Amino acid sequence: MLENFIGSIFRAWLWEFCAALAGLIYLLNVRETGRWTRRFVYFLWITFFIDLSGAYVRLAYYSDYTIFGFIENTVWQRNYWLYNSYNIFVFLFFSLFFISQLSGSKIKKVLRGVCVFYLLSAWINLIVSGKFFTGYSAYTFLLGTLLLSVSIGFYFYQLLKSDKILSFYKDISFYIASGTLLNYLAFTPMFLYNNFAVMKTSPEFVDIYLTVLALLNFVMYGFYTLGFIIEIRKKREKQYI
Repeated sequence: MLENFIGSIFRAWLWEFCAALAGLIYLLNVRETGRWTRRFVYFLWITFFIDLSGAYVRLAYYSDYTIFGFIENTVWQRNYWLYNSYNIFVFLFFSLFFISQLSGSKIKKVLRGVCVFYLLSAWINLIVSGKFFTGYSAYTFLLGTLLLSVSIGFYFYQLLKSDKILSFYKDISFYIASGTLLNYLAFTPMFLYNNFAVMKTSPEFVDIYLTVLALLNFVMYGFYTLGFIIEIRKKREKQYI
C-alpha cells in the first residue's frame, strides 16, 4: 500500500508540474494575456508548492518520525490546517475566475456577494466546528463545490448564447472550466465517503481512492495543459497570417 500511495502522490505532482510548466511556457510565448489567465498560471504554481509542502506529513510518518519528529503528537501531525485553508482559497479563486468571464453586472455582483459569504462562513465553520486541525471540512468542500458549479454553469450558459461558441475549442477558459468541473463533481462522492473515516478501516477503499484521485488529477491537469498548448498554437498561427 505504501508503494501505491507514494506512486499516486508522485503522479499527482507530475501532472500538476506539467500543467504549471505549460502555463509558464504560455506566458513566455503569449505576451497579451488576460489578467485572470495570468493569475491562473500563478495559481497552478502555488498549488504545486502547496502540495509539496503538505507532503511533510507523509515524510514524517513513513520515516517513523525520524524526519520532522517535532510534529509527532502535535496539531501539526496532520496537514488538515493547510488544506482546510487552501481549499477555501481554491474554491474562491476558481469561482472568481469564471465570474470574471461573465457579462452582465447584476449576476457578477450576486455571485461576488456569495463568494464573500462563502469566505466568511467557511472560516466561521472551521473555528466553531473545531475542524481546522482535526479533519477536512465537509462544509468548505460541499458549499465550495456548489459555488464553483454555479459559476461554471453560468459561464457555459453565456458561452452557448454567444458567438464564442463557434470557436470554444480555442479558448483556454473552456478547458479550465471542463477540467475543473469534471474533477470536483467526480471527486465529491469520494470525499463524502472518506469523510466517514473509511480510509482508516478499509484498505480496499484506499486503493480505489488513490486510483480515482490519480485519474482525476490526470484528466484535470491534462485539460489545463491542452488548453495552454492550443492557445500557444493559436498565437503562432496569427503571427503567420
